[in-house]
Amino acid sequence: DFQLFHESHILEKYSLKLKNNFHFETTKRSSFPINLVWGIKATDTSDQFDPYDMGGLKWDSDFDIASKKGQQWIVSFISRLKKQPFFPKDKELGKICFIEELFAYMRMNCTTNNRIFCKDSTFPYNLTIFSKCMIHMQCQRIKEIQFGFQSVTDGAHSSTPMVG
Repeated sequence: DFQLFHESHILEKYSLKLKNNFHFETTKRSSFPINLVWGIKATDTSDQFDPYDMGGLKWDSDFDIASKKGQQWIVSFISRLKKQPFFPKDKELGKICFIEELFAYMRMNCTTNNRIFCKDSTFPYNLTIFSKCMIHMQCQRIKEIQFGFQSVTDGAHSSTPMVG
């Protein structure tokens, strides 16, 4: 590092004193999660004269990720994003994204209690199938989290009778 100012100068404090406190500065394999949010308009609804007014969200009614056009666009976007130089090429660093996870879930066999039949559908998926499968996958995730990532099935099944 090249020091331009005195070590007490604010522009030198980071590189001389604080830099080693940040993981991304101490390793060559650092990564940051990227969270992208769609369906919200970039509109400032806060009162510019009230510093405590955080404003609110304005939903974009034109955005529909469940539509066939929306699905095709998001898959194309993810593909382009993964080709960017900042995106990790290492499989362990490049976590699967929610949409990719959803499409993988939709290619699996449905349970006997689930009559959605996502697997029998093809991409881009019908709006109803897409929405129902997404809800079903999220419910399944919640169950897995609640029950400690154990295999969870719909309904209560036990191979041993309950003794009371």
